Amino acid sequence: MNKINKIIFLNLIIFIISILILEIILRSALSIKHFKNPNVNYWQKTWYRFYQPSYVEFDDKLKYVPKIINLQKIDKPRWKKDSSITINKLRFRSNENNTVLNSEKRILTIGDSFTFGDQVSNDETWPSCLQKKTRITVDNAGLSGYGTAQAVRRGIIESNKRKYDYLIWSVLFGDFDRDINNDLIVKKNNKIKFNNFTKTKEKIIKKNKNI
Repeated sequence: MNKINKIIFLNLIIFIISILILEIILRSALSIKHFKNPNVNYWQKTWYRFYQPSYVEFDDKLKYVPKIINLQKIDKPRWKKDSSITINKLRFRSNENNTVLNSEKRILTIGDSFTFGDQVSNDETWPSCLQKKTRITVDNAGLSGYGTAQAVRRGIIESNKRKYDYLIWSVLFGDFDRDINNDLIVKKNNKIKFNNFTKTKEKIIKKNKNI
């Protein structure tokens, strides 16, 4: 190895060591800064608990829907401390904003976790904020993990149960991928249709193409 190559090699080693030292310092500083947060760990993958409180149950048309439940002071990774998840008797997430409603109109919101309000409490979801701003009843039919097909189908189902004046559909591009990956829609007779589902005794959800 000639002199130039040795210099290059030595500089490369120094550079790599410097990056490693910098990363160690950064991880240490962030760990100290967020020491009181049990859900953050900068030395390995973000920590998840083995048990997560569930607020969904199986549904043959939507695969899963919210179940009537009232979870207080939940301790979920990445969620605001002491958040509440309340699903009312209509299976919508409660807004809990104590707003005095002055309109007979009704708004239905559908979508994924952004509509449902992942990581925030009942009164901090955007449908709840919309209700406070407009003083119109807002039914939050969003749910974490929903694809576009699930959201639209739930919108149809809920619209058949009661009259809505407005529909707000919140969607991300990634939601379309869920439609295919989770078999939420199927192609039959050259037409795209909603899929139905069945549940075995082993609690495995399977497709049912006999729509």
